[in-house]
Amino acid sequence: MENVKETVLVTGGSGFIASYCIIALLKKGYKVKASLRSLSRGKTWSGRTARSLFKNKSRLTYI
Repeated sequence: MENVKETVLVTGGSGFIASYCIIALLKKGYKVKASLRSLSRGKTWSGRTARSLFKNKSRLTYI
């Protein structure tokens, strides 16, 4: 069972720097909510990579 820490909000979640922040936070056990201009941007590199790296896909959500 994973030890999930607090929830963190990352703004600009589809951006270059934010994508690396999201992956680092997920690796440390945080639950991440990422804000996007358009929810279709959740299918970008950061979303695909983060979701493929972690078993518990519900730890990353887009708003």
